Amino acid sequence: MKNHLVEISGEVSIATSQYGSSDPEVVLIHGLASNRHMYDLVAEELEEMGISSISLDQRGHGDSSKPSSGYDHQTISNDVAAVLRMYDTSRPKLLVGQSWGGAMVSDFAAKYPDHVSGLVLIDGGIFDLKERFDSWEEVSQLLAPPKFSGISFSDLEARIASGGWNQRQLCCIMENFDNIGGSAYPHLAFDNHMQILKALYEYTPSKVLPSLDIPKLALLADRSNSPLANSANYDVMVEKISSELSIEIREFEGARHDLHLQFPKETAVAIRQMLLKAKVTGK
Repeated sequence: MKNHLVEISGEVSIATSQYGSSDPEVVLIHGLASNRHMYDLVAEELEEMGISSISLDQRGHGDSSKPSSGYDHQTISNDVAAVLRMYDTSRPKLLVGQSWGGAMVSDFAAKYPDHVSGLVLIDGGIFDLKERFDSWEEVSQLLAPPKFSGISFSDLEARIASGGWNQRQLCCIMENFDNIGGSAYPHLAFDNHMQILKALYEYTPSKVLPSLDIPKLALLADRSNSPLANSANYDVMVEKISSELSIEIREFEGARHDLHLQFPKETAVAIRQMLLKAKVTGK
């Protein structure tokens, strides 16, 4: 793995990791309040398959700059485009996005179609929040992150470990936080988190995804952990979304929201399959 810091402007730099020595074929985009290391295990599996990839910390996250503005989709898409220019855009990439990252990669594909050969959306990016919530006020109340107030880093680590993650997975998760004097603080500031959430609320995958003439795959967590779990007609709803958005959907049995960290090999296999499909279709 090689780490690079890509300067976007005088105020913003984006932290990246590259796996493999050849021109990266896959770009890995994390979710809201997450970080690029959540893909480390997937990237290692891809490298074993001979597939090079890059992951990045989106602005406000991980080791990237944390300005107080620029969390709209256009600016973040521009960040990704700048990273790809550094890594050479001689050929389109397969973009992989988890949760909010799923929305970002599909929106990026609409804004920069020549850069994208296909999409893999991991448990996100296929639901319109406006269809699930009555208003932004409701979203801002129900989905706002907790405000950390001096919680012990070691206590938080133990609490997360109790969820069944192994030590390597736990290290990836704890990269979401700063350890300041033994206390844990999220890299993503509360106000920046809310700016992203507002942009996500305004985004409508139902309008964007059908317009993208590239291979598209959505990997969903187990229905017991799915946003659609409350639906009595789960299979019907999934089939409807798949048809209307022109996207293949696969459910991962036993998977949680961070299924890429939970099942890195299976996720990497799905990415390889989509990469081959993108090459066959010539995208």
